[in-house]
Amino acid sequence: METLLEKTEQLSELNLAYLLLKAGYQGSLAPASRTTTATGIPTPSPSRTTVGGIPASPVVAPPSRPPVQPVPTPPPAPKLSPAETRFIQALDMIERKQYRDAVQYLNFAISAEPNVARYYLHRGIAHLKQGNTGMAKADFLQVSRLEPANAELMAEVRRWLQQVTTQQPVPSPSRQTSQAQKVVPPPRKEDNGGFLSRFFG
Repeated sequence: METLLEKTEQLSELNLAYLLLKAGYQGSLAPASRTTTATGIPTPSPSRTTVGGIPASPVVAPPSRPPVQPVPTPPPAPKLSPAETRFIQALDMIERKQYRDAVQYLNFAISAEPNVARYYLHRGIAHLKQGNTGMAKADFLQVSRLEPANAELMAEVRRWLQQVTTQQPVPSPSRQTSQAQKVVPPPRKEDNGGFLSRFFG
């Protein structure tokens, strides 16, 4: 852009010389005197642009183009923390009913950021889907401790707590067996006759 006017003058002189030679002009092609227009772009003098008394077509310099504005680049996307990345992956696993894997990813997110209520809410949902009502209830109560003023989260907690109360945990067979093994028969009653009665029959 700094040398645009100089290059434009050179192009104008070359165009003029080309037109003169094309029209058969045999004289000396000395540099033509220039006059400056109101726009500041030099143009050839009319006395130098005649061939055999016939005025040649004036050479018009090409208009200067405005500088091209660079396209603004969009701001970079915010970088997610490792905990938020695991949380998003856990949401995808919950949608695909991979609840055990979702709990593992949410455990990582909670260990990295233990004060985010959303992590506990969705871990409680994953626990509830697996039948772990006690762990699910503990997570839902933790949400109410962290953000009791969040109306949206509290509505979600109440909705899932209703499912916790209606869903009873099913005891596993191993637990039933261990309880059955703990049953001990009552002790036999001893005779009240004392030592002699037991000795003599």
